[in-house]
Amino acid sequence: MAAPGTKKFAPEIDAALYEEFVAVAKKNGQSQRYVLEQALTYYLRHVVPSQHLVRPQVMAAFEESAARNRDPAGAARQINGGLPDGRGSLPDAISAHRKIRRSSWG
Repeated sequence: MAAPGTKKFAPEIDAALYEEFVAVAKKNGQSQRYVLEQALTYYLRHVVPSQHLVRPQVMAAFEESAARNRDPAGAARQINGGLPDGRGSLPDAISAHRKIRRSSWG
């Protein structure tokens, strides 16, 4: 039975990873429990929080893209050289859409 304040669990993991885990614990003179707790602690405190962060360069690129695309109709008019009264034919609209897509590909 697990000691008070502890939980027992038995996940099924990759055999090679398990062998490496056991070897590291043995080499360092540590219990498997200690090594596993340290690994879980590190993962939960350092890896998980960093997965929710966005690099500044990525956020800046997103904001720039969002600003460019706030008014898609305006962007289409600008790329097409300005459709009269903001109206145009279906082929004009398709052409504008393709130009917008190509210009956003970088």
